[in-house]
Amino acid sequence: MADGKSREHVQELMYSSLLNQYGPRTVAGYQRLRKVVDEDGALPAWFKSLAVACAAASKGFADMVRFQVRTGHVRGLTLEQGMGGVITMTSARGAGAAQLLLEAVADVFGVADSHLDKPAAAIVADGEAEANFRAYMGGNLHPNFAALLEASQDLADAYYLLRTGTLDHNRLESKLAELLLVAVLAADYQPLVSVHIGGAKRAGATDAEIVEAIACAFPVSGLAGLIAGVSALVESRG
Repeated sequence: MADGKSREHVQELMYSSLLNQYGPRTVAGYQRLRKVVDEDGALPAWFKSLAVACAAASKGFADMVRFQVRTGHVRGLTLEQGMGGVITMTSARGAGAAQLLLEAVADVFGVADSHLDKPAAAIVADGEAEANFRAYMGGNLHPNFAALLEASQDLADAYYLLRTGTLDHNRLESKLAELLLVAVLAADYQPLVSVHIGGAKRAGATDAEIVEAIACAFPVSGLAGLIAGVSALVESRG
């Protein structure tokens, strides 16, 4: 593989002699796809390794998560950036997927993760969540946010803290956090990928960077993930 160190079965598809015998075009296509994902391009290779790891965590592919975090580390991924991925996954895909990534990051970087008896509390002022929701959507209040505010202020505040934790107070810059969300949502064929394509553009992402983030969905979701992301990108152009 590209890092020259790990050759786990989950990443051996393009080196399979059996698949090459029966499906050489498939192997050739996958090799080209991996070239986009594995090499520096519009986005750095370490980030794309993290994006594949996040998408794999969303699917529960633990071996692929560990492999991609290790590969990312070889390519320059830092502990701080890896934890940025964990922060993003906590809000995007919940505790289960985030835990897979957290365990891989802790293992690869050789750091301990002990039990915390009492997490720090965060105060949310009255109207703070709604103001942030409106600002993110260009002054409008999305019906989903409105429903949360109407049903439960605690849920709305929790959503606000998780979302701003990902986009505004992450260990990754906002553009990269948005692009991680693009990769993960494309891998899950989610229509909300278009929201975060818009967010990535507002944070300064180019179309080339967005396309490479979308490509990171392919190793876990195939052409369906790639097309879901590209379709959302086309729609975002109006």
